[in-house]
Amino acid sequence: MKWNKYIFTLLTGVLCLQSCDSETYDVEGNPNNLIYFIPSAQGNISTFNVDWTSRGAVGDEVVVKLPVKSTRQAENTMMVYAEVDNSLVNSYNTANGTSYEAFPSDVYSIVKSAATIEQGKTLSVDSIEIRVPGENFVTLDKPAYLLPVRLAKVEGNGKISVQHNTILAVVNITYPDEAKLDVSITNGSNMGTSVLDISALPASYTFTVSATGNARQDETITLEVDRSLVGYYNTSKNTSYIALPQNADVTVTGLEAAIPWGEKQSSEIKVTLNSLNNLEMGTTYMLPVTIKEVSGGLQLKENYTTVYLLLDYIDPNSKFIALDISDYECYSNYYFAESLQKELTNFTYEIKIHANQLSGMSRFFAFNGSNTVMFRFGEGGNATRLQCVTGKGNFFANTSFETGKWYLLSLTYDGSKFTFYVNGVKDYELNVSGYSTLFKGVEIGMSWAGYPSQQTFDGSICETRIWNRTLAESELAAGLCGVEPDSQGLQAYWKMNEGEGHIFYDYTGNGYNIDWSDTWRCLTESAPDPGSHLTDRHNYIGWDKRDSNVCK
Repeated sequence: MKWNKYIFTLLTGVLCLQSCDSETYDVEGNPNNLIYFIPSAQGNISTFNVDWTSRGAVGDEVVVKLPVKSTRQAENTMMVYAEVDNSLVNSYNTANGTSYEAFPSDVYSIVKSAATIEQGKTLSVDSIEIRVPGENFVTLDKPAYLLPVRLAKVEGNGKISVQHNTILAVVNITYPDEAKLDVSITNGSNMGTSVLDISALPASYTFTVSATGNARQDETITLEVDRSLVGYYNTSKNTSYIALPQNADVTVTGLEAAIPWGEKQSSEIKVTLNSLNNLEMGTTYMLPVTIKEVSGGLQLKENYTTVYLLLDYIDPNSKFIALDISDYECYSNYYFAESLQKELTNFTYEIKIHANQLSGMSRFFAFNGSNTVMFRFGEGGNATRLQCVTGKGNFFANTSFETGKWYLLSLTYDGSKFTFYVNGVKDYELNVSGYSTLFKGVEIGMSWAGYPSQQTFDGSICETRIWNRTLAESELAAGLCGVEPDSQGLQAYWKMNEGEGHIFYDYTGNGYNIDWSDTWRCLTESAPDPGSHLTDRHNYIGWDKRDSNVCK
């Protein structure tokens, strides 16, 4: 034979052949006590998978157990006998347009040819049993075989059913070159990325390739580093990763991988970054390692054959701490002394946010004043849509926000219109003339009446700023990670990165420190502003110190 290995599938099914017998109806309504094979919920189909190679059989031995049944209780104990009837193979092929071969007699064995239906019973107490040992499949060299098992004789007061007297055993042989196994990166996703943590060097990332089934022969997989795929990925995913330079101090081993016979998973491929030589701080690099070729029994699963490995060379100074406002008990308002309350006619408000999850309504911040500017998600039923409320008109952002990402939100007013920006990019404009506000304080979360628990924002905030001028788009884009405290027109600047305590310091030195042990909120809907004085909200402050908080 041309191959050493096969996959075999055994199926059993009812064979319904017409008979010249005068019997015109069967089972129900028949005066005879009919004996028949029991149709199963699966249509009498059993499936077995067996690999046979020159090294031996792999898989379960085929065992078919067939109980029998009678239409009425047995008057006396009955013995029901079965046999293999290869004469039915041609009849089946003619009736169904198939071309099965008769099953060779030396491959199967009838372990138990009779079943017993005891007096007063309708179901046999045992089963007719046929076995096909795995080692016997080596003699088969045709594409498909048929083994008809037929009820042959009844000892006792019963008659064999015409319509349900035969079970079929079908063996389909599939050669390795006719049914290839899909291969893909183990546990990979469609064009998914993986991360090489380079916080300590040398740093390594190890992966394997997996097939959808056990290899039917020793298989080989050839991989390669293909930096050209970075451009393909960036175009497909609208990203801007940089290919790891050719002169980077990186080692890739195991590119000639193998899946041994009978296994699903390959040998390991290992990527090691030995040093940071020739790399630029603050850059996220990508190194694609892709499957180039596979041997005869395998085929590639499209878009699942490349590891897009990310190496993030982080500037240590770009990591930051943020204020975690996931606990609604911390929601409240802080009001500044009258001497610090300012009339704003041209201004810019900014805040940086990160949502862990977005569901329902979630309000996270407001710049309080005679015209309060407030931000929230979920108005109108869309949890990822941001609404800005200005006191003189509301609008929805065009950006669809994602969880797990930091966004800098900027709202400018120039005397005639509001302009909203996301990460320094214009998102929306709203024409409003003659707008001004007396800035008085800030609100974290939704603090009014009984709404805090209903509109909780599960996330963090930081980099909150108030400017007494309208910033240009280029200035906003330059401030994604922070701004200089003495920047022109910067009225108040809370980085909210203290990491402890309950005072959020104003980095401008203008005196706008926020003490969260001195807050106010309306506890009921009828309470007049500013509501009740609360001195305990600082107990619910949390800090977001995740390593993933990196600005670049």
